[in-house]
Amino acid sequence: MRCLSLKSGLVALGVLVIAAVAGAAVPLKVAVYKGHGSQAVLNALKEDSSMQPVMLTKITAYVLFLYVVLYVGAGAFEQPNLIRAVKTFVHCGGGLILNHTACGRNRPETIFPSIVSKVIDRREDSTLRVKDA
Repeated sequence: MRCLSLKSGLVALGVLVIAAVAGAAVPLKVAVYKGHGSQAVLNALKEDSSMQPVMLTKITAYVLFLYVVLYVGAGAFEQPNLIRAVKTFVHCGGGLILNHTACGRNRPETIFPSIVSKVIDRREDSTLRVKDA
């Protein structure tokens, strides 16, 4: 449970940094994609009055454009239509926080490079391999 609180705190900190950079005066609209641990992240974000987090069970590009940041933690994140929607969102300036299996935990590689490859055209080291300690 302590580990989950630490992770939730780190996610909240990441969202706060994005909010500070964006200079948001109104509550930051944060989409939390439903998966293992997402309820704890949502609850942690609700503690901050500068954020307006919402749990999403389905992601489309149209839905994502209602938010400033998307948090994706544990759960299936491999469907082509889901990845396409997230790519569109990020390419248009949306913020993205990947955690747990979404960033490659217990997997040979992460999907992150495929999402940002068109945004950051100078990437040559686009495969991030993740190993458990």
